[in-house]
Amino acid sequence: MPYTEAVIAETLRYSSILPNGAFQRVVKDTEFRGYTIPKDTNILHNVLYIHFDPAVWVDPEKFRPERFLSVDEKVFKKNEALMPFSTGRRQCLGETLVRHNLFFIRH
Repeated sequence: MPYTEAVIAETLRYSSILPNGAFQRVVKDTEFRGYTIPKDTNILHNVLYIHFDPAVWVDPEKFRPERFLSVDEKVFKKNEALMPFSTGRRQCLGETLVRHNLFFIRH
């Protein structure tokens, strides 16, 4: 089943259904990589950019499920840069349900 999981992961990466993620608000003044982000600032994750960033993905414009498999293609490899359901405490509550349904639809 690793290849099925890889196809699902690559579909979620390639499709990027919610390309800008969901708004999140900074709860306190925060320093991040030399930038100050003031409290109550709304921020977005540019998920589409991350999912197609050539520094993260080899040939990001090509649909390649193999990128989520081990060299022998027997083990599914998770990649932290895949974030179709957003990240952190505010990520989609329905992620588990969606992943299970995608898996069953595939079979």
